[in-house]
Amino acid sequence: MRIIILEDEAPALRRIIRLLKDVDPYIEILGTAESIEEAKVLFETHTEVSLAIMDIELADGKSFELFQLMHITCPVIFTTAYDEYAIRAFKLNSIDYLLKPIELSELSAAIEKYKTVYESKTDTLNLLHLNLERILLEAVQNKTSFKTRFLVKSGIKYISLKTEDIAYFKAADKVITLISKENNKYIIDSTLEELKQQLDPHYFFHVNRQYIAHIQSIISIQSYFNGKLKIKLEPITDEDIIVSREKSTSFRAWMGE
Repeated sequence: MRIIILEDEAPALRRIIRLLKDVDPYIEILGTAESIEEAKVLFETHTEVSLAIMDIELADGKSFELFQLMHITCPVIFTTAYDEYAIRAFKLNSIDYLLKPIELSELSAAIEKYKTVYESKTDTLNLLHLNLERILLEAVQNKTSFKTRFLVKSGIKYISLKTEDIAYFKAADKVITLISKENNKYIIDSTLEELKQQLDPHYFFHVNRQYIAHIQSIISIQSYFNGKLKIKLEPITDEDIIVSREKSTSFRAWMGE
């Protein structure tokens, strides 16, 4: 089986590769890509692809845009953080649609499903390509809407800051501060609970009572006593950031363990 993987988060990519090897050590990974442009080159380079595993959200757009740019004939397993309603709808016509963080049992079942469909030569694969854009657009419409920008005040000016440029949010003395990847600080009029509802959980995690962090800002994770974790963020903070024992399992899963 010859597989291409589209995934723009390094921890998630490593997890998929590891799980694929656990499912079938003879699987050949032809290549990986984190953007639509890289994926296009992959598909142009490799003409005999058995299966593609695609994250919906890539670095430069949504993976279904590929199907508008080129003719892709291989079946697809999609991975995403979309809600259950969209997942159930999409599963009607796809090989599979896996919710992150991906579990070994789910990926194994998806690979077996692919083998069954491929070997029996049913019309399922054709249905996938005929209905792909319609169903994906429906999934996007049913997905919870998350903020992509924050309007922040800097002096007398206002700046529109993209969420991908945010490192983390910090609560202190009843004030919420947004810290950018450039280590610029902006006070915002929100609570952490409000922010938790507004931010895409694929990228942001409510670490503790003081912090919500972007996945790319987490530069190290260490074991701490009583099952807790200690993490380090970039830009560097002047205090230890502790993940509670209750949250440690979900945090590791979110990081792609």
